[in-house]
Amino acid sequence: MKKLEKFDVSDTIGFRHRSDMPRGNASMLLAAADKNVREIDLSKNFLDEDGARAFDGFLENNTSLRILSINNCSLGPKSGLMIL
Repeated sequence: MKKLEKFDVSDTIGFRHRSDMPRGNASMLLAAADKNVREIDLSKNFLDEDGARAFDGFLENNTSLRILSINNCSLGPKSGLMIL
């Protein structure tokens, strides 16, 4: 998986919160954290605050990310601050 540059899982989690979804998102992101991922599209997924927490480890370790698409993900101000 050395050439993974785009990570597109848009429009896959369209339902309300489930406790296992943030762990699944975190696992996918952490698996790609040390790869050359330049773009992630998680648009149209219900992420909320728990989903925003999934970005912690990824964003701390990845230095190649240039585009993060997270529109229409039910992220409020607190979630946005967590990602920033």
